Amino acid sequence: MQVFELGLWCGTCPALFQRLSEPEAAGIGASNERLNAVLDAIEDDVLQPYGMVLPQPLYTAPLVDVIPQGHDEPAWRANDLTPSLKNLVWAARCCKDHVMRPPPPTTPAADAVLDGLASHIDKVIEAYQRFGSRTAWRGTGDSPVAFEKLKLGRQFGPGGSWDGADASHAAASAVLFTNQAGLHLEGVADLLRARHVVVPIVTPTRAILELCGHVYWLLDPRIVTSLRRRAARVYLSRLDDMTRAKTAAVAVGHPDAPKIGRAARDLRRVTLPQRFYPSEYKVEPNGEIVFQDDRSPGLGASLAFIEDISGVDWSTPAMYAILSNASHPTLHAVLEGLSPITAGPMDLVDTRWPYNVVRAAMMGFVRSWAITAAYHGLDQEEAGDLGEEIDRLPSPPP
Repeated sequence: MQVFELGLWCGTCPALFQRLSEPEAAGIGASNERLNAVLDAIEDDVLQPYGMVLPQPLYTAPLVDVIPQGHDEPAWRANDLTPSLKNLVWAARCCKDHVMRPPPPTTPAADAVLDGLASHIDKVIEAYQRFGSRTAWRGTGDSPVAFEKLKLGRQFGPGGSWDGADASHAAASAVLFTNQAGLHLEGVADLLRARHVVVPIVTPTRAILELCGHVYWLLDPRIVTSLRRRAARVYLSRLDDMTRAKTAAVAVGHPDAPKIGRAARDLRRVTLPQRFYPSEYKVEPNGEIVFQDDRSPGLGASLAFIEDISGVDWSTPAMYAILSNASHPTLHAVLEGLSPITAGPMDLVDTRWPYNVVRAAMMGFVRSWAITAAYHGLDQEEAGDLGEEIDRLPSPPP
């Protein structure tokens, strides 16, 4: 057994070799004997001596449970496990064998779908960046945001007149949230090109659609005749943001935690009663503030806002079920997500899952871009055209 490792030459030390600890190699002989005698199961005390003697962290000593093709599983696996438990054992083996795995092989038909999605994301993001540089997101004089600033400045609350800042806050928030969604979308393009498309694309897609749904909720054109609801939604967005900031600051012991906490309390105890009349809102037993059954949206409500306002062709209950289950510890979603990577090369039919998920992410983003541009009085035609192009990309069979 080798006990010397080539070390780094420092120029002053006469020793060229770095001696490894000999006691770590002492158990190798016993482990070899037990392996030669055949193990009934993977045992840590057999594996540990090999892991200790190999240079760390350069090597890892694996011991894999393998069943040769053409041979039956041991009787205890075939007879003693329920079908559901067999699935869990299978899934655990898949996870063990595929953690940090190379991407699955693909066929040319699958490549066309995945590369088509990635290339269109690049096109969308580049167009969005040019649009932002060209317009600087400055609202025009006849834009909805300018109109609403004027109208909201004429509103009153128990504490006096308003200043119209809620419209500006909604406009700026929409730009920031859409920008953040675009950053997630760029990450999705990287995953597509790396062919890691079975599991990892769900989380950024969920983030994209929650961000874009929040934009639709803030800028909802259906409430233009009731602008106090716009102000109420801006207030709820600010309160949710400050509450989360306070929770995070307290959790990490940030020195500004007391100041952030006071700001969150002021939004509840000072801003709310000064700006809104008691008839306009209610405080739920859990402390949540609700305006006419209007509250800050989660994933399901975000998907519904995008669908209802933009007319995007997806089923909100189905989208919610897919994104929620696949980003939570849901066993059936884990099993479904693992199954494509064990059946051989990813073919055209296998791309239906990533195609539908990524299509939803792109649709959400371009629609968020479009509604934000419209609120600023800017051209939304380019975003609309890019959205229509999505359905002309290579696609799997329905």
